[in-house]
Amino acid sequence: AVLSDQLAKRLGTARLAALCFLLAAAACAVLAITANAFLSVGCIVLLRLAASVFSPLQSQLQNEQITDVNRASALSVQSVFMASIGCVTNLAFGRAAEGNIRFAMTLACSCCIAALLLFVLWCKALAKIKR
Repeated sequence: AVLSDQLAKRLGTARLAALCFLLAAAACAVLAITANAFLSVGCIVLLRLAASVFSPLQSQLQNEQITDVNRASALSVQSVFMASIGCVTNLAFGRAAEGNIRFAMTLACSCCIAALLLFVLWCKALAKIKR
């Protein structure tokens, strides 16, 4: 959380979040095409680092968006939604990996890119609202 906070102050929250998505997508893309053990380990470490930096950002962004009086309820609904999405993606990745790990990593890369695009669209919509 400390590293994430320091990086967010330096780069900005939106840029840091986008960087996390890009790093995760790049790591997954490399994992989809490499057979090198050292490169694979490096990519797994990069994925873990991106997830560790992104997690506090995600919490911050969620908390900033909820202005409702029923804050706890809104956060609970978000948590259930995100856990449900996590279950679906875990099943999809598991099924894909049963057939071919390269396909599973390509799917993961695609999900990271889709998440980045959705995040950018959300940032643009939020900027319009704040004007």
